[in-house]
Amino acid sequence: MASRETAKRVWLITYGAGCPSITHEVCAEGGVEVDECYTLTERDFKYTLVHTVIRRTLAKMHKMMEKAESARGIKVSNLFGYEPISAYGTGLYEHPGMNLITESMYDPEKTLDAWLATGDLASNAKGLLYPFVSKENVDLMTKTQLQNLVVMMRRKDRKAQKRLREYGDTIITLDKKAKDLAERNERLQKDFTEYEHEIEMALMGMPSPEP
Repeated sequence: MASRETAKRVWLITYGAGCPSITHEVCAEGGVEVDECYTLTERDFKYTLVHTVIRRTLAKMHKMMEKAESARGIKVSNLFGYEPISAYGTGLYEHPGMNLITESMYDPEKTLDAWLATGDLASNAKGLLYPFVSKENVDLMTKTQLQNLVVMMRRKDRKAQKRLREYGDTIITLDKKAKDLAERNERLQKDFTEYEHEIEMALMGMPSPEP
């Protein structure tokens, strides 16, 4: 007897960056009502995180995306090693797209499109991303928010250290090129001086022109 497919309420969808974004209207068109919808574009992909009003199966989410593809040209895309549609409880919080979404909340250079039926990111305490929202005063943060903030800061620190190493390697490369150019310039100067001396000697050995 086939096992019954488990229905979930939290889903992460991966698709091409060139596609229109998945919105709560797009979900509704496919027969799935959501009360939270977050979308982030990162390089070649878009990642949309949704919270459905009622539990939905993977088959139903695929049907929704089939409708989105036929009506709007939104086609799911595989990130290597991950399913294009992931659910809570199946490694969703380890998915690179989910990590990028949570990191974008702390990065002013990233734009996270957020839609909530009730409140907003900072005020909806039941929201999917609320545990990742930081407060100006750490005394007001929950334990989960503090833990997530520490994780985000560590990730940023690792990225900063990587950039510093890359900058250091670039400086070393540029310094080597500068030294090579300086040595080359010195050799050219030496050659020029020798040629100039040879020309002077040749001129001295030439007979004076007749009056």
